[in-house]
Amino acid sequence: MVYYTTLSQDSDISEEYKYWSKITLQLNGPIRIGIFRMNKTDQEKKKEFKVTGLDENKPQLRYYPNVATGKVKSDTSFQILFDKSSSSIDNIIEEIE
Repeated sequence: MVYYTTLSQDSDISEEYKYWSKITLQLNGPIRIGIFRMNKTDQEKKKEFKVTGLDENKPQLRYYPNVATGKVKSDTSFQILFDKSSSSIDNIIEEIE
């Protein structure tokens, strides 16, 4: 699972999504979790990683199967919709189970 954000490298993810630690505590281990910081104006990268809705203060989560690689990994990935103001991460857990 990858958390895509436009936050600068010196910014803490919890400034944007305060429940990030809750996700990592529950999922880290069985699921690899990454953070990808992206320039909000880089439309080519947004297309490549399928995060065209990514913008300032609008992070996105995508799930990528761990065993897949290359185009298969990209083709089988999907966006996980979440409410960054909600303390519940149940919908995120449900999406990846």
